[in-house]
Amino acid sequence: MKIVLLLMTSRSGSSMIAKMLADHGFYWTSDPTQNPAVGGKKVKYRTFENQIVKKFNKIQFGVPLGNPLTFDDVHANLFEEMVRNEYGHCDQQHPRFWKGAAEFFPILYAISQRESIEIQPVVIWRPRDKVIESLIAKQASRGLKVFLPDVEMITSLRYEFLSELAAEYAFPVIETEQVVRGDLSTLKAAMESYGYVLNDELCLKTIDISKWETER
Repeated sequence: MKIVLLLMTSRSGSSMIAKMLADHGFYWTSDPTQNPAVGGKKVKYRTFENQIVKKFNKIQFGVPLGNPLTFDDVHANLFEEMVRNEYGHCDQQHPRFWKGAAEFFPILYAISQRESIEIQPVVIWRPRDKVIESLIAKQASRGLKVFLPDVEMITSLRYEFLSELAAEYAFPVIETEQVVRGDLSTLKAAMESYGYVLNDELCLKTIDISKWETER
């Protein structure tokens, strides 16, 4: 079973990329109300994160804050079983994706070494200063106070780890600041490196530059 991993940090534009894949029929959840690939209606904006996997991660590991995940064999076994159950509802050749914090890469890599699951990692990249700016604006829009040093510290840790992954494993990188302005070159190159060909028109339909700029 192959799963494209969209490794990201908050406010990186990963939901935009995930929606493009979902619109191409990539399988990402067994919930038919959310997933067009299993009969659901195409949705406008969602995070496109598998909520079953996300809930499991939150219960088992808490909220990652920039440090690579640590785990034992018990956690790895539970995680593998959950992923296989959740993503095994379609035929083996059907494209799939998982979107989540890059900090979860270690456990995904560990279960991929058991040869039952093949991961295809992609780094979702937006400049660090843009992400910090977006995080602050998002919290402020909710009336929440923001402690800038905390935002900068956590974001820096995540970017350090993302950079290490991209460098050590030579994972393809999707530059979302380019994608949102209509330049699909990094997106198409990343997906084609794993044998997936995307339709330009279908991808461009997802882009809303005004929303990107107002919601940052």
